[in-house]
Amino acid sequence: MINQTAIATLVQTATLLCSEVGRVSGPVCREEYRLADGRILELTWDRSAGTSDFGWPAITEYKISARRAKTWRVSR
Repeated sequence: MINQTAIATLVQTATLLCSEVGRVSGPVCREEYRLADGRILELTWDRSAGTSDFGWPAITEYKISARRAKTWRVSR
């Protein structure tokens, strides 16, 4: 299970690099952030999957990597 609070805390102090909305299995949004330490956080959230304790849409996937992907888009 994804720790929604930990991910939300990272997002609050990160810089948004990319936000892309598409329809995968409901209203899904993928976002990419640069964290304070320079790593990249990619996450997917879905309004239809409920909400977190912060009132945000539920985060359904995430990945933290050392560098930004060359290509990044919502898969259909």
